[in-house]
Amino acid sequence: MARWVGRMVAAGMAVAMLAMGSGASAQAPGYELWVVDQANVANGGDILYVYTPGAWSEARELVHLSERAAGVGDGPGMRPHLLSWNSTQSHALLANVATGHVYVIRASDRTIVASIDVGEQAHGAVASPDDRWILAANQNGKRLARIRADFANEQFTYEPDADLDLKALEDEGHPDNAPICPVMYIGTGGKAYVTVRGGGLYVVNTMTTPMSVTREYNKDVIGSSGCGGLIGASGDRVYINSGSAAGGSVYALNAATDEIVNSLSTAPFGTDAHGMALVGGGTSGSRTGATATTSRSWTPARSRSSARSTTSEPRQT
Repeated sequence: MARWVGRMVAAGMAVAMLAMGSGASAQAPGYELWVVDQANVANGGDILYVYTPGAWSEARELVHLSERAAGVGDGPGMRPHLLSWNSTQSHALLANVATGHVYVIRASDRTIVASIDVGEQAHGAVASPDDRWILAANQNGKRLARIRADFANEQFTYEPDADLDLKALEDEGHPDNAPICPVMYIGTGGKAYVTVRGGGLYVVNTMTTPMSVTREYNKDVIGSSGCGGLIGASGDRVYINSGSAAGGSVYALNAATDEIVNSLSTAPFGTDAHGMALVGGGTSGSRTGATATTSRSWTPARSRSSARSTTSEPRQT
C-alpha cells in the first residue's frame, strides 16, 4: 500500500497527514489530516485537530494536548510546533517550541505516551529510519539531543551525555549555531545533517557519545536558517535548504561523500524557504516553489506541495 505524509508550519499551525491502514472499512478515508494550533492554552490553542476527507468544515476530533500530557513523563510543554512521524506512522512526534518538551503520540488513539524535556527549546524532532532513535533540535539551547526509542513498547529515554554542544563550535564562520528544523537522518540513523540559524551545516555522527561532527560547512557556503532536508529517490543525493526573508537556496550533496554537487537560489521564486518534501516521482521541492526534477538538474515550479511518497506494509487502525 502506498502511503504519503506531508507536514508544514504556517500561520501558527503544524499540519501532517496520517495514512490509514487497509484494516479500515471500505467507506473510510485513506488518510487523516492532523492540524496543531500552536497558540498557548490561554489563547485557545494547544489543540490537535483531526480531520477526515469530506468533512473539512469541522474536525472529527479535538485533542487538548496539555491535558493529555499531564502526569506523563516530564508533563505538559508549551506551544506545540513541528509535527513528524516515525517510519511506520504508529506514533507522531511533536516538539514544543516555547519549552524543551517532545511528545510521542500514539496515532491510533491520540494518547501522549511520552513527554521528554530536552532543554531550553525543542523546535523539532525526528525519528531515525530504523525507529531506534529520536533526534531533537534544542534551538535556543544550541544543542542537538538524542533520545533512545522503543516504539513497540513505548519506552523512550533521553541521553543527555550524548548531546552535541553546537554553541561550543561557534566561530567566525558559524556565528549562531542554533539548530532550526528537525534534523535529517541518512541511512539507518548513523549520520544526520544539521543546519543552523546563522548559516552553515554540520554532518553529525549520531552514534558516538557525545555525538560528533564529521564534516562542516560555514555560512559562506550554506546560507542561514535552513529548515528542510530530504533524501532523493535514488538514495545517492541529499537535499537541504537555507532561507530567510532576504532569500534562500537549495543544495544537493553526495550522500556518500557529503560533497556539495549542486545548488540553486530560490530568490527568483520566493523567499524564506521553510521545509522540503518529495513530490511526484521522487522529485524534491522547497516551500518557496523551487523544485529539483532530478538529482542533478533543477527546474523552478510554483507548486507549494508538501507530500512525500513511501511504500510499506499497511498499518492497521
